[in-house]
Amino acid sequence: MQFTKPITTIARRAFTLIELLIVVAIIAILAAIAVPNFLEAQTRAKVSRVKADMRTAGTAIEMYYVDNNSYPTGWGTHIGPNPDAHSLFLLSTPIAYITSGNLQDPFNPIKDPRPMYSTVQYDPMTVDGRMFSEYHFDIGYIQRGEPAPWWVLISAGPDMNYEFTYNPTDGQGVEWRTANANANPGAFSEMIYDPTNGTVSRGNVWRAGGSQINRAGMMIIANH
Repeated sequence: MQFTKPITTIARRAFTLIELLIVVAIIAILAAIAVPNFLEAQTRAKVSRVKADMRTAGTAIEMYYVDNNSYPTGWGTHIGPNPDAHSLFLLSTPIAYITSGNLQDPFNPIKDPRPMYSTVQYDPMTVDGRMFSEYHFDIGYIQRGEPAPWWVLISAGPDMNYEFTYNPTDGQGVEWRTANANANPGAFSEMIYDPTNGTVSRGNVWRAGGSQINRAGMMIIANH
């Protein structure tokens, strides 16, 4: 008689629904911790990048002034036949004070990809704090009757809002606040990005330079 070895079966136990839910919950908790930290790191990196670009551009702007006894023209002014070339391009051509005038603003909310609308904004300033490229419906762009004594560079900042548009509630857009910083410095201080209020907070990232700087420019310099 031939004896056969009995076949032993191994019980295979699957995951229960509770165990699967626990695993999913753990993954969700880890993601909830990791994703905000990742986004925060991205924002901080962008702020560091735009500040570094502004420092480089600021040095180039002052070098341009030494050679030309004036600062580059304001935002909105086309340079040469290229409709995309604007004031910052004067820093790279015909003399290369900077490698490229196309300093992209990582926080720019405008979807227009042309350099004219996607770069860090530069404006020469009047003594009283008006932007030479400031637009008014009644007078259009301010005409440069004399050399600008100082300048600003502006990024939209993490809130991705330049806040240049006229505010119908209080009439105090960034242009008004810049020009009236001597009389109302508190109003302009709200325009300066402050990371202590949270990585994504109100205000623009600024840099200023030159002489005869009004209160707005002094507050910009004090914050950088």
